[in-house]
Amino acid sequence: VMMEVDSKASAQATAAPGVSNGDDRGKQLQVPISDVLLLKGHRSEVFVCAWNPRTAVLASGSGDSTARIWPIPSNSQVPLGSAMATSTQPIVLQHSPSVSDADGAKTPARKPNDVTTMDWNSAGTLLGTGSYDGCARIWTESGELKHTLSLHKGPLFSLKWNQAGNYLL
Repeated sequence: VMMEVDSKASAQATAAPGVSNGDDRGKQLQVPISDVLLLKGHRSEVFVCAWNPRTAVLASGSGDSTARIWPIPSNSQVPLGSAMATSTQPIVLQHSPSVSDADGAKTPARKPNDVTTMDWNSAGTLLGTGSYDGCARIWTESGELKHTLSLHKGPLFSLKWNQAGNYLL
């Protein structure tokens, strides 16, 4: 679920007792459902998400062995009161799990492969993802798999691009 927040929306939102929103202890902002964009597609819990630093694109990683790249429509592209669905389908990045055999070669396995970490490079052209099979994958913004880095022996829980966007840790 994604909600656009701006000064106008914040000023129009009504405060109610409840969960703290971080700014105003003991108050909760009430947001009209028409201002919420619901992103449907993952078949399991979402573990991680990352905004593209250059475009209105969101990436999400899930326990369903996929990452998804979601183009987010602008307010002008979503008719008033119909923000409950996206106008564009996400790009699905399949993370087929793999296992190492005795020689160290990776072969596909038939079990879930949680996508646990992700980061866009500074130019917003490459998305790095890490998953439970120990592989880091580098994807283009259009969903093409460029590289698979498979030297880790266990799950990946964190990865990060350097500021220049030419190294992935």
